[in-house]
Amino acid sequence: MAKIPTLPSVVPARPTKRFFVSMLTRDIALEDALLDLLDNCIDGIIRNHRPAATAESPYQGRWAHLTLNSDTFVIEDNCGGIPLKIAETSAFMMGRPTGMVGEKLPTVGVYGIGMKRAIFKLGRNCVVSSNASDSKFEVRIPPNWFADENNWDLPLVAAAKPLAQAGTRIEVSELNPEVKEKFSADDAFLENFRKVVAQHYNIILNKGFVVTVNGKEIKPTVVRFLSVADLRKDGIAPYLFRGQIKEVDVDIVAGFYRPSPGENELEEETDSPRSTDEAGWTLICNDRVVLAQDKTILTGWGEAGVPRYHNQFIGIAGIVHFRCRDTAKLPLTTTKRGIDAASPVFLLAKNKMRDGLKRFTAMTNRFKKQPQEREQLFKATKAYSLDDLSALRRTAIFGADRAIPNSKVFVPSLPAAKASTEKTIRFTRSEKEIKKVARKLFDDPDVLPGTVGEACFDRILDQ
Repeated sequence: MAKIPTLPSVVPARPTKRFFVSMLTRDIALEDALLDLLDNCIDGIIRNHRPAATAESPYQGRWAHLTLNSDTFVIEDNCGGIPLKIAETSAFMMGRPTGMVGEKLPTVGVYGIGMKRAIFKLGRNCVVSSNASDSKFEVRIPPNWFADENNWDLPLVAAAKPLAQAGTRIEVSELNPEVKEKFSADDAFLENFRKVVAQHYNIILNKGFVVTVNGKEIKPTVVRFLSVADLRKDGIAPYLFRGQIKEVDVDIVAGFYRPSPGENELEEETDSPRSTDEAGWTLICNDRVVLAQDKTILTGWGEAGVPRYHNQFIGIAGIVHFRCRDTAKLPLTTTKRGIDAASPVFLLAKNKMRDGLKRFTAMTNRFKKQPQEREQLFKATKAYSLDDLSALRRTAIFGADRAIPNSKVFVPSLPAAKASTEKTIRFTRSEKEIKKVARKLFDDPDVLPGTVGEACFDRILDQ
């Protein structure tokens, strides 16, 4: 009779390095990994310097310099460094332990895997140097650490060459083959990454933070909305909402950032490569843009009475800013480059986003065929930056929002279109025929089709 083996009292359930080093990095793009490291710079400013959220330039004087080439990657900042307590307890752990120091700060780090995941994505030899108010140290992650399943500890030693300013420096060498290829001078990654930084750090860059990539400073764009000077009067003005949803502060601005186009302009937009990138919704969590210029059903386009995005709505944009000291309550995905569509906070905010969209898409449709009236309305407006809107809000009469307690909303009195006796004539002809008529009428074959059609009609009407 076979002897029954003794059952073990426990079975191993610890993670493997292969999972963390190889599998975890598959879920994140290279540019997102680098953005995680930039996020850590911002978190350092908030943790070490506690700038006021309402300050106009809370990141002034702080910078991060990135160097990318096929041999090495370096990011260095002057954002305060890693406090020793955080280094000892959480900074290098695979995840964030409950109750860690500083976890109730308005940062964008949620899960505590960003820096490690980025390092693993980049290469197999790393030195993290820190100059904080309480210590100057460095932590090395050598190549043999990645292969040793039994060694999860990393040596922390006094910095042999301390950083010149209070901050952090991460250098990664022995880059992974796919990273070496991306960082080479022949690849388009570098220029595309600059655009990604400008887009997703737009708010932070406008608030004083400086980012350079291979010595070139990233310049932010300035977001503006068109409005009359006094929100108590009828006219074009933004839709404004401010409130708190499940402990998350939500601020919504929607409106026209440029005049809406007429029918002839729509033909021009279709025939030209003119960009519509500024249109759509931009969603921000604690100053970090997580979704830019979205024009899909995710942000309300094409559902619940809102039309799907079309070039006729090229002038409409919106910004939603979510703020919370507990980052776990923000509607973020793990990559911080997307919104959790099932988040109750986002779903309630989305109701207000759709409310704003309905008003501006309806006005666009009303005035599409009335070019003179539309032009006069937009001439009466001025472009206001987000900072300028703070002063403009004081002229608005806000009402309570019944659906969301402790919130207020301003609904602009957008003008109604006058009854029109005009009708649209629309027909289709071949491009060859249109060019032939255009050459005859204007001595120019490239005149817009709409202009050619109007000229034909006017000529017959005059006769």
